[in-house]
Amino acid sequence: LFPACQGAETQPPPADAAMVRDSDPPPRPDGPVVDHRVDPPVMMTLATFNVHDLFDEVDDPLHEDLILSSTAAAGKLAAVGKALRAVNADVIALQEVENKAILDRLNAQELKAQGYSHVRLYEGNDMRGINVALLSRFPIIRTVSHAQDRFPGVDGDTKMHAFSRDCLEMIIEPAAGRQLVLLVNHLRATESTD
Repeated sequence: LFPACQGAETQPPPADAAMVRDSDPPPRPDGPVVDHRVDPPVMMTLATFNVHDLFDEVDDPLHEDLILSSTAAAGKLAAVGKALRAVNADVIALQEVENKAILDRLNAQELKAQGYSHVRLYEGNDMRGINVALLSRFPIIRTVSHAQDRFPGVDGDTKMHAFSRDCLEMIIEPAAGRQLVLLVNHLRATESTD
């Protein structure tokens, strides 16, 4: 019996009840042997943070980006870095990061001691140039961008849609043989806040 059932009074099943096995059937001689043991859990902390317009001082001619002064960019990096250091998560999903260069600056200048040695950001579909990103202390063994994926709408909508930014799909390996799949997205608001 399962450990939770030990010591409980058991009643014989009714005569018409289906029999339930409390163990796996023996492996078939011609089939694979499956190991059902589970490794101990891996403790980790995950966080997500919309950094709200983490832009740099450089005009990107392909996007309608904000161009910050050097002082404003440094202040923004310091404020975001302070918040992320306080959270001290092992893996952090970020939204509204302009580009890999500003993400690398954040990591090098503000988070160097945090150990985020695995960093991802792929350019998405946003006209302002804001993207989703990931900082991780654990290896990222696979990354897939879904920025170019197209999918139909629902409820009779026949138009093909795309993610408004990107949907990054990443596999993180917090321990040997243990994997975690993360999807990082930032959907565009459909209603005005005015």
